[in-house]
This record gives sequence, C-alpha cells and structure tokens, in this order.
Amino acid sequence: MVCEREQMSIAKNIVFRTLNWLPLHIPDTLRPLVRATYEQATRLSVVRRLIWWSSSVDKCHKYWSNPSDEHNKPATYLAGGAETSALLLHYVNRYANRDSSILEIGCNAGRNLWMLFQEGYPNLTGVEINPRAVSLMKMIFPSMTKHIIVHNCAVEDVIKAMPDNCFDIVYTVAVLEHIHSDSSWLFSEMTRISRRYIITLENEATVSWRIFPRDYGRIFEGLGMTMVEVNDCRKLPDWYGIGKLRVFKK
Repeated sequence: MVCEREQMSIAKNIVFRTLNWLPLHIPDTLRPLVRATYEQATRLSVVRRLIWWSSSVDKCHKYWSNPSDEHNKPATYLAGGAETSALLLHYVNRYANRDSSILEIGCNAGRNLWMLFQEGYPNLTGVEINPRAVSLMKMIFPSMTKHIIVHNCAVEDVIKAMPDNCFDIVYTVAVLEHIHSDSSWLFSEMTRISRRYIITLENEATVSWRIFPRDYGRIFEGLGMTMVEVNDCRKLPDWYGIGKLRVFKK
C-alpha cells in the first residue's frame, strides 16, 4: 500500500512538473500550434481529469503566492487590463451607491480597487494571497490603502470569519477560475457574506492545473441567487471570447 501511494505521488509530481514547465519553455514560434493542440486535448474528460488529478489546493496557493511566469506577476497586472477594470466599474455603478460596502476576492495589486476608489467608493475590502502584490499596491496607491482593508492571505483563510451579509457587493475578476475544486465550498461562503449582489468575471472555458472552468450561473443560482445579467465579454481584448461577466442578486 505504501509503495502504491509513493508511486501515485511520483506520478502526480511528474504530470504537475511537466504542465508547469511547458508554458515557460515552449518556443514562441510553436506556441500557436501547442495552444491549439492543448485546447483540443483538454476537451476530453480523461485529459481534464489527469490534469486536475496532478493539482492540489496547496500547489495552487503556492503558485499564486509568487507566480513564476511574467504574465501573472503583479507589475504585469498593473500595466494592463484597463478595459477589464472599466467594464467592472460600469457594472458596479449600476448596482451600488457610494456608501456600498464592496469586497474584491483576489485583488492583486489593486487595479480594480483603485478605479472604484477614484470613482468615489471608499468602503472597500480586498483579499490577496500574494504579499508582493499587496506591497506593490501600498507603494503605488498609498492614498487608497490608508483607507481600505486588505487581507493578505488565501481567501479560504479569512472568509469563514466574515459575518453574514457584510458586503453589498462581492466581486471577482479572473480569480474563481483558479480556485481548486477542493475549495468549491467558497461559493456558498460568498453567497453568505453578500447582502445584495455577486459579480463574477471569469474564464469559464480554459483548463490547466490551476484553472478550473465552471458555469457560475448554474453554481450561484443553485445557491439561491438570481442571475440578473450576463455579458460574454467578446469585446475585451485579453479575454479571447472565453470569459463571462455575470451579475447575481440575493
């Protein structure tokens, strides 16, 4: 039995290391071909199961605490995504007033929070696992971080301590897609702490060891929320038609 467990652990690590190594070392000239092949392969349930089998909550937390690739570093996050933040702001403006309490789960270096703060929303809270992202936020947006609350930890470590109905709006942007399946209990916690609305802007199609596509309409309506809007985000330049913005009302 011990030998079988050791073999299983070794096999998981081989799959995980391969999946983690490939994106960093594939030549740029081959990326379009590899991407197309990968997308076709991950349509197969057996391939999806193999990929997710190699992952874990701890591995996801370790990666997002200090991403190894340039694309997911806090400075890169701040340098782009203006259109995404603007779209989020548009929907927050439709459902919030300036006194609304707003929580962003996975706030990174604070690009979305800063746009809301500038728009006149002072009652902001963020949760971010990456300490470098939080440090950068404090350096770039000192006037904001003096007035808002930021929890520098995994959302799993703080959300259960939050009171019922404590935020008018809870929102996420490209964060729930990275929540491991073993932490899917977070969705009911989000429903519990939201007084009025949940807004999700998530990739619902791509598969990797740290991306878990889901139908958030089905999930949150199954938890008693009512979906009042959906946007396929096809006009957002960095989403390639794979994201959806959904608004849920309690």
